[in-house]
Amino acid sequence: HETLRLASAMVDTAAFVDFAGHVLALEDGSGAFCEVLHDLFKERAARGETLESVESALREKLRSIRPFESIVVLMSHPSPELRAISLSEVNKFPFLADLGEL
Repeated sequence: HETLRLASAMVDTAAFVDFAGHVLALEDGSGAFCEVLHDLFKERAARGETLESVESALREKLRSIRPFESIVVLMSHPSPELRAISLSEVNKFPFLADLGEL
């Protein structure tokens, strides 16, 4: 993870956008690639970079693997662990529960 952070910080914006597209293409539905890309995106955004295309692509990919309905089901599940996981995802990716965009 640290090597990826270093490498992504060293490339220019165009290369990062291209890299982000490849990472999202590798996403297998687990959300792991989206998590990593989100962390890298946040670091670049904190430096003042505007990466709307990456943010939009990440948002769409996450919504495709974590639709709003599945978040609702998990948040109302009897298992405290599953409820905690869904709440954690909504806290990290608040747009997953954004009713205004549905």
